[in-house]
Amino acid sequence: MHVIESAFRVAKRTCQRACTNTFENRVLSVRLTNGTNKTLQLRGKPLMRAGAVALSFDTLDPGEAGTIRFSSQEGSILDNAASGCHHAGAVELELGEEHLFIGATCPLGQSWKKNSRFVFELGSESHGLGNFYWRMPQEFMGMNGTLGSSKGKDFVARAFASSVNEVDMVVLEGDGGEFEDLDSLQQIQFAETCQEHRPDCVVHALFVADCAAVAAGLVEASPVDKAFVLDRLIFGFVTSGALGLAAEALRMNSELWQRKRERTLGSSAKGCLSYAEYREKLDAASEELEEHVEASTLLLRAAIFRSSSILQGVINFFKAEGCWGSVIQQAQIVTRVRPRTSSAVVQATSDDLMQEHLGGKPSGDQESDDREETSSVTEQGEKPGVFARLLACSACGSGGGGTKPRVTQPSTLADDPEILLKVLVRGCIHNSADYVLRRTALYEHAAKSLDRLPDTSQALRLCAALPVAQRRFVVGEARGLPSVCFKSYSMDMFASLDKGTMCSAGEVLQSLGYDAVECKSLSTNSKSGEFFFISDDKRFLVKTISCGESALLQKILASYQDHILRWPHSLIVRFAGLCQVDVPSAGLSQHFIVMRSVFDQRYEIHEIYDLKGSLHHRRKKEGESIGKDEDWIAANEKLQLPATCRRELCAMHELDAGLLLRFGVMDYSLLVGVHRVEAPASKPVLEDSSGFWRPCGGIVSQDRRSIYFLGLIDFLIDFSLMKQGEHFLRVVQGHGETASCVSPDAYATRQVRFVRERVVASPADDMGSAGRLRLEISAAENLIAGDWIGTSDPYVEVTLGLFSRRTHTVMKDRNPRWNCTLFLPVNEAHADAEVDCSVWDWDANPALQGGDDFLGSLKVP
Repeated sequence: MHVIESAFRVAKRTCQRACTNTFENRVLSVRLTNGTNKTLQLRGKPLMRAGAVALSFDTLDPGEAGTIRFSSQEGSILDNAASGCHHAGAVELELGEEHLFIGATCPLGQSWKKNSRFVFELGSESHGLGNFYWRMPQEFMGMNGTLGSSKGKDFVARAFASSVNEVDMVVLEGDGGEFEDLDSLQQIQFAETCQEHRPDCVVHALFVADCAAVAAGLVEASPVDKAFVLDRLIFGFVTSGALGLAAEALRMNSELWQRKRERTLGSSAKGCLSYAEYREKLDAASEELEEHVEASTLLLRAAIFRSSSILQGVINFFKAEGCWGSVIQQAQIVTRVRPRTSSAVVQATSDDLMQEHLGGKPSGDQESDDREETSSVTEQGEKPGVFARLLACSACGSGGGGTKPRVTQPSTLADDPEILLKVLVRGCIHNSADYVLRRTALYEHAAKSLDRLPDTSQALRLCAALPVAQRRFVVGEARGLPSVCFKSYSMDMFASLDKGTMCSAGEVLQSLGYDAVECKSLSTNSKSGEFFFISDDKRFLVKTISCGESALLQKILASYQDHILRWPHSLIVRFAGLCQVDVPSAGLSQHFIVMRSVFDQRYEIHEIYDLKGSLHHRRKKEGESIGKDEDWIAANEKLQLPATCRRELCAMHELDAGLLLRFGVMDYSLLVGVHRVEAPASKPVLEDSSGFWRPCGGIVSQDRRSIYFLGLIDFLIDFSLMKQGEHFLRVVQGHGETASCVSPDAYATRQVRFVRERVVASPADDMGSAGRLRLEISAAENLIAGDWIGTSDPYVEVTLGLFSRRTHTVMKDRNPRWNCTLFLPVNEAHADAEVDCSVWDWDANPALQGGDDFLGSLKVP
């Protein structure tokens, strides 16, 4: 890549982002469910001052759902500019003698935030649509995660803004929908009570709870992921008959969903397809897919209304019996901590190596400028901002001026912010894992109750591990702690992977729950507030991540689940949880992940390497123990593996890198830990091996004298504008190809080559898991001139999957003859891949000329 070209691309992307955020189509979708016994119908023509509005219905019969869609795409540019909005308008609906007004705007001045505004009003008198529209700006309900309601004479309208451009709304007779207002723990407690007193309602409770969790978790999901998860809920609960709802009750929405699904997936797509089939058949950018998702959502909303009505009857019964308060108790935070004791299993050297890998040395010991990796964790560092904010929140009252100290228990909890944060994180993990265990038990009970209907029972079990779901746990003020909201993403899915052997909810509770020994913490010297916790048994790591990294992982979850299920030997690190702690009174929202350690805590790790495939400033500093790429090469290290295992490992790493490439991430590392079996007493540790892949992680060496632990870690870094700028700087400095910061495709291919050629011991005739491909490269004629003097220095690069080989370079010849043979390893995953033969002009000085110039290519299927 030329220096000027690299700078141009950075500038172009900046301009494109600014233009897109200003002029792209803005849409606000309001999904409306009629939960009354009367027909809801449109009254008159919608009032639009900017943009356009489209309704999927003229009338909604009881139990039906429809969509009101405000958008800027079909509006006049002049009208939009005059009104100062992307879209602005209102709709009036009639419900018996009452009137429902719905309005929305998206101001141009706030469009860079994508900040749509939404308001609704239900009343027995109509003051006119125009009057309602002009009163809107003073009455706007907040967006993204907020609730709103409006009560009329006989009905109540309730709305939940699931994102900045989606609102779920229902009109009910009197008070209703209380089950949906409960947090996840209260919902599971209600379901358990139903199991004892009303077992026929357990499936309804699970269905409504899962639909609410999926709606909250789909915000960051792709359209393909949305279609997959929503269809799974429909097959698991609605079409399978698990809910026991009459087909006629959902006829309109069910027929719409079936038409839209056949249009996107084809008429031959019967039953619940796999995630891979959805990815293969669906175009993520198609308008048909958006309609499919919308139809799926409407069908689920109609089913939710009917299930909620059944649950509301049970709620009313519990209230009449006076036991409702005991059913909906909130989550609690336990502040007691078991003291940590030294582990007799893992030796100190393993702890020291792990700590150095996570944290490194204090910031004062870091070498500056040119070093690309810097450490943010130390044994004793500066208290981060997040700790200070939590401490201030716990030490001050929430009422009045907020400065009066609150009386707290006589402990270090309110005095040590690190302990306070650890308590909150542990509370979030414990409640999340406990929820997973209780939910799994309820699903198993519900599925067994339907064993007389095998297809229904099997379809219901498919919903037990949804890849996209957000659970919410609310904890009120108590024991000197502020009011807290815990959020957990797809922990039930993480627990189900690897047949529950790596990250089960039971293991998480045992290592990080309330009854576990206190975690070991590493303080941080970063003002961003990063921290690490390590469970006392060394099985799990807890690490804070940014909001952007959390959103990126949420986008990956469905593909991550499918990948691990298809490839159980995947090297990608196993997550046990993705969580979030919100403290509203402190304005704090902290995301963190729970990961299974790459290493087996029973064995001492003698050597650790962090390998990226980069050879620019990738050498450990004096006093460090964690080796890097240059140290690995200097020590002439190689993984000694038998041929079959070596081929499987390289093929697996290429598949993993391909998954990460699909999401545009880079800068990840292959963490390699080596346990040397030196003493005879250590030999029994190899007896649990089946072949060379150990069931509990790790690969046994060919001579059975070593165990290798490998894992791909730290892959939540996308090639952002800042990273592109860093890459541009490296290009200017003359090492754009060897630096750690390169584009995702270059990063993946470089690491795949490094692993195959430098990490494992590969023979000269190295083959893939399915064999190897032989190519005879002969000659080319009349190539274009790649140099300004009218000549070229051509070479051929042949690529299959993410691995490539190249010929020698023929200098200054536009009619080169290479006459050479290249061999490429072929894996099973390459069955449908093309062989790409590209011709390039070699540039002698990349710092001035940029990268090599492309001359042409040939693709062979």
